[in-house]
Amino acid sequence: MRRPLHEHLQPRGLVSRRAFLQLGGASGLALLGGCAVGRTSSEPSAPGRATAPATCTSAVLGIVAPAPGAVLCSGPLTVLGTSTSGAGAVNWRLTDAGGADLAAGVADQVGTATAPAFVVPLELQPGEYSLTLDAGAGSPVDACRSVTQSLLVVDAAAGLHWRSGASGRSSADGTFAAWRGDPVTVSSTWSDDAGGQLALWPLTGDYADWTGDLDIAIGAIETGENWAAAARGEYDDRWTACLRRLTRLWGDRAGVPYIRFAHEFNGFWYPWTVHPEEVGDFVTAWRRFRALQLQHAPAARLVFAPNSESAGDRLFDWRTAFPGAEYVDVLSTSYFNGRPVITSAPEFWRQALRSDPTGAPFGIQRHLEFAAGVGLPFALSEWGCDGSITDSPDFFRQVFAFCNVHGGPGPGQLAYEVLFNVADAGAPFTVEPTTSMPASASAYQALW
Repeated sequence: MRRPLHEHLQPRGLVSRRAFLQLGGASGLALLGGCAVGRTSSEPSAPGRATAPATCTSAVLGIVAPAPGAVLCSGPLTVLGTSTSGAGAVNWRLTDAGGADLAAGVADQVGTATAPAFVVPLELQPGEYSLTLDAGAGSPVDACRSVTQSLLVVDAAAGLHWRSGASGRSSADGTFAAWRGDPVTVSSTWSDDAGGQLALWPLTGDYADWTGDLDIAIGAIETGENWAAAARGEYDDRWTACLRRLTRLWGDRAGVPYIRFAHEFNGFWYPWTVHPEEVGDFVTAWRRFRALQLQHAPAARLVFAPNSESAGDRLFDWRTAFPGAEYVDVLSTSYFNGRPVITSAPEFWRQALRSDPTGAPFGIQRHLEFAAGVGLPFALSEWGCDGSITDSPDFFRQVFAFCNVHGGPGPGQLAYEVLFNVADAGAPFTVEPTTSMPASASAYQALW
């Protein structure tokens, strides 16, 4: 179990000692697992926050994540940057606090011709580092084509700076926490048909004694219902009953209930699917629900959660369905490895930077950037890997790296993530108690 952060930071000199690193290939460093503490600032990360010197009129390179001043944890972290078109190869060099060279390589290109981007996957032990990125032709470094950022890495024992957990019965009964060796501070569950919306069965069943945070998907409308009727208030009574029951069943628990209303509305598999002509009614209905939530369940937080990828034969830009930041507390998504299969850091970040055919966010980096743009924290209410398709420990490492550089409670930061660990014979996503992806399960257990 990890020690509290304040206990870890007391010994002087902990982060100033030279770290031992082991070169792990041309684009990264391989070493121990660990956890993240996240950046100290609550501001969202944005391209160009670490840039070339002020004497340069046009910066060639910019670092998107981690943000300057970030405090990171030992283990996987990935530096994400952007470059101007035609910048060419980006070389990187890592030095310790004394300026001694530790490793160097060429960054992986993960962007497009019109939106160049690159990543440097690292795994670091505690220490102070400087990472220099250079798009110049050689030595000496061209100051107008380079950028340097400090990286402060603390011990993995310090603990996570974001809320972390898993769904499934083993999370509710404590088995999962014992297996991974660290507390589960957030879980997720579903009670998302009309009967479940009123009964909220998980709160009287598996999660009756749960005291952590809980992301609960309650659906929205049922088969035979429609968003136009919802916009007129025809389901207000049912929604009110749901919210009152949630408040009563939650009582004075220490955790926060996160209400995931109409989750994955941009798919085609739920009765509350939104079609292009229904967007206006959906927004009106969402705002009605928000008013009811603030009245009857004010301690809860309302989560706007499109699926990562819009699906179906009537695609629309899901951002047009966003009701406004004042009607939402957290922006979340569901994100899974399977199609296409992600087996490496470059593949992960190429996917993370994707937009869908309408221009809306597809990858989790783009979803997080949208959250930052509207001033909301970001979450992964469901994430995982389909073990019937692949066993990819690198996917798990890069999810951790994403959390490491983005973790925190502020706008544009990763507030919480929940591994989808629900047993289903048709979709083997679990890492515990049984798994069809042992390498991924081992990677998760070592990192989290």
